[in-house]
Amino acid sequence: IVKFYTIKTIENICILTKVSKDYFADNENYILKILNVYLTTNNQELKLSAISTVSQLLRHNPSLIKYFLEKSHMLTDKNIFIKEVDGVKQCLINCLLYAIVGDSTSLKYILPKIELLTQVLLSFSEKCNNVIKVKIILLLGFFMVEQSIILKFGEEILIKMKKFRMDKNKEVHV
Repeated sequence: IVKFYTIKTIENICILTKVSKDYFADNENYILKILNVYLTTNNQELKLSAISTVSQLLRHNPSLIKYFLEKSHMLTDKNIFIKEVDGVKQCLINCLLYAIVGDSTSLKYILPKIELLTQVLLSFSEKCNNVIKVKIILLLGFFMVEQSIILKFGEEILIKMKKFRMDKNKEVHV
């Protein structure tokens, strides 16, 4: 209970204020401790709050992406999106998006495994809700700065983008 409310408080501070940028996101200590909670808890509410807090820390300090990627196994576990609930999946994608949008050089930490991650995201995008699909397409758009991604997956990514654009679902067009 104490862990949950502590992390929830940090999450709310990160979402609502810029104080967290100077206090919680200034070094890797908080992100590593919160990632540890995310990786070790079986409580789904605590897990969601922890990964949401991590995404907010990355929003404030994109350079923390290297610690997130090392600890989260996102670049090595092909099943990471299969075994998580939708809220956690969305936060995991937000972690990558916040880091890349906040600092495009963050992509260098993803490059060693970008093909595997692209393949996982493409296959997963067929089985997720529309909000996650759109975030995946945004993320894949950022990945397309890498030549190997364009050559290997470019056509598939562009077809998915076109399909989402043509979709009549209002969520996709918001």
